[in-house]
Amino acid sequence: MKEDILEQLVDDYLIFNGFFTIHNVKFLPSVTDPEYIKNKDSVASDIDVVGFHPLREGADRIWVVSCKSWQGGFGPVSRIAGIDSGKSFMEDNNGRVSANW
Repeated sequence: MKEDILEQLVDDYLIFNGFFTIHNVKFLPSVTDPEYIKNKDSVASDIDVVGFHPLREGADRIWVVSCKSWQGGFGPVSRIAGIDSGKSFMEDNNGRVSANW
């Protein structure tokens, strides 16, 4: 089990739907990119979950997910209500907007 509950939820969802997954994929911007700024872009970052579905085609074949959590925590009741109501984006109590997957 992953340490981050949001990563685990995404991983479980993807695996349940036939994806292969990998976690915490490190990346750095290319130093040859014209927009590269050394003092801002020299620290490695990571993608939380990457899912690959071998039977799908097109953009739906690979999912790249970044999981962000805030101190207020994850509210499953409000997220489920948002999904049930058909909202694809929800705003939390601090005005931050997040997508329902």
